[in-house]
Amino acid sequence: MRLSSFALIALFVVAVPAVADTGWEHWKISAKQSKIENYLGRESLLLDDGTAWLDDANFQDGVIEFDVAASGQPGFHGLAFRAADHDNYEEVYLRSHLSDKPDATQYTPVFNGLWGWQIYASPRFTQQVTIFPDRWVHVRVVAHGQRLELSVDGKTVVFPQMIRPAAAGGVGLNVSLTPAHLANFVMKRGENPPPEGGDGAPEVPTPAGAVTRWRVSTTFAEKRLDSLGDLDPAGWHDLTWDALEPSVGGIVNLAMLHKLDGDRNTVFAATTIHADEAKRVLMRFGFSDKVRVYLNGRPLYRGNDAFQTRDRSFLGTVGLFDELILPLKRGDNDLWFAVSEGFGGWAVVAQLP
Repeated sequence: MRLSSFALIALFVVAVPAVADTGWEHWKISAKQSKIENYLGRESLLLDDGTAWLDDANFQDGVIEFDVAASGQPGFHGLAFRAADHDNYEEVYLRSHLSDKPDATQYTPVFNGLWGWQIYASPRFTQQVTIFPDRWVHVRVVAHGQRLELSVDGKTVVFPQMIRPAAAGGVGLNVSLTPAHLANFVMKRGENPPPEGGDGAPEVPTPAGAVTRWRVSTTFAEKRLDSLGDLDPAGWHDLTWDALEPSVGGIVNLAMLHKLDGDRNTVFAATTIHADEAKRVLMRFGFSDKVRVYLNGRPLYRGNDAFQTRDRSFLGTVGLFDELILPLKRGDNDLWFAVSEGFGGWAVVAQLP
């Protein structure tokens, strides 16, 4: 059967990916400073500590390209995409001051307005690229399913495991700490070119014995835990609880359930340990940013791993870096972590023998 000319045209239109070279007038900009100006020979958007959003981008899979120029001073310049809203999206960004370092670029999901860079900190989520200062750098992002490819001036690195479910959404350009100029934004929806890179770093395994079933409370103010006394569950009847499983490597991303709400920056993450007899066991654990650990209501530990709390180079990334001896009673034992968040990732992980 021969196709009519109209049908051939329709097939051609469907086959060609949608291309958007969008002028800055279509973007919703929220920043300390923004303006259109000529920079290094190109018309560009100067963005200082803020985000330009293209909410109607309807981007899921495809290619996004743009140019960025920034100084070599500490700064974070990136792309938000597949945004359900301005608090929930995928993010890949450049650390312009860490050019050629293992974490010069990083992928992180954003849940409820909280970036998880302290959680997604392994080589599977950070990569080495060169970011030249004070010149135009070309950035190309390819999203396909859960695979993300990033090219910086032609060098391609792979993030094989995006965390959020794939869904079409808005696009944003983020700039923080130091200003950056942005130019030549082009978006091609639905284009799936052959992979340029390999498979990226190996999958992050869940450690043997990691707790995989957690009960997580609603948020409350950290100051409610100022007392050094025992924790009486009856005093927390105002909380409700949801189940949550680890995101990667046994680490639970608490922002998947909750956002920070004023001083309500704390949740309980709880699990039950059954012991056939009274005994002591060694627990390895990690958290971000602060934690208080209770066993059967008794306080056992307080810690603070917030960014730069130990020295200027301390990142506060999450892992099984701490150990605690738990005095278990015979039967069921309730283990509660009160986890407080400030910046960079809201998380807990625990490993038992």
